[in-house]
Amino acid sequence: MLNPRSSVAALLVAITLTPAAAHATLSGPTYPTTSQYTTSSGTDMGNPGGITYTYLNLPSGLYWGPDSTYLPQAGLDNIYHSLSFTGISGNMATWSGATSWYDPTNNTNYTNVPLTLQITVTGLGANPWVTFSSANGGTDPAGVGALVNDPFGTSFSANLYLYANTPPNGPIALNSVQQGPLNGGYSVEGFSGAFYTSAVPIPAAAWLMLSALGGLGAFSRRRKRV
Repeated sequence: MLNPRSSVAALLVAITLTPAAAHATLSGPTYPTTSQYTTSSGTDMGNPGGITYTYLNLPSGLYWGPDSTYLPQAGLDNIYHSLSFTGISGNMATWSGATSWYDPTNNTNYTNVPLTLQITVTGLGANPWVTFSSANGGTDPAGVGALVNDPFGTSFSANLYLYANTPPNGPIALNSVQQGPLNGGYSVEGFSGAFYTSAVPIPAAAWLMLSALGGLGAFSRRRKRV
C-alpha cells in the first residue's frame, strides 16, 4: 500500500522540478573581490591577444558577464559607442558595434567601422555561455546578452579581446590602429565584469502541496494512535 505522505512528497518534487512551474530571476550585479580574480596574462583588452582574468574562490550558483549598469563600449574617435550582444559560439561570446575612424596614412575618415569584443572562457567545458534572458525568466531589460554559467563555483578564465575591422587592413587590435589628429589620437574602451545569482521561487502549486503534505503527516500520526 502506498504511503500517502510519500506519494505527495514525490508529486511535490515533480512540480518543483518542472521547468514551466517556476521562473528563475537574477539578482545583481555584484563585483568580484580581489580574492576572487587575478590577471593571468595581458594588460588590456584592446592590445594584441587581449587580457585574461582568472576567477577563483567562487561560491556555487553564480553567473558572470557584463555589468548590466555598464555595458561594453569602445571607439576609435574618442567617443564611447555601445557594443551589443551578437552571439555565442562554443566557449566564445561576442558583442559588436561600430565607430568612425580617421586614417592618418591617407587622410580619410571612415564611418561604420566594425568593432568586436570577444570573450573566450576556459575551465567550464565546451559550452559555458547562456543567454541572459534564459537565466532570468525570459527577460533581458538591460541588454546584457550572455552570461557564463558557473553552478558549482568552478575556477575559470575569461580572455577579453577587442578589435576593429579597419579598411583596408581588416581585423586589428583596437590599440594597434593608427590614430590621426581628427579625434585627438585616442581610442576608448569600457568593460566591467560582474556576478549574478539566481533565485528560483517555489510555485504556488508547490506551496499548496506543502500544506497538504503537512496535513497528511498529521493524519498518518493520528491513525497510528488508533
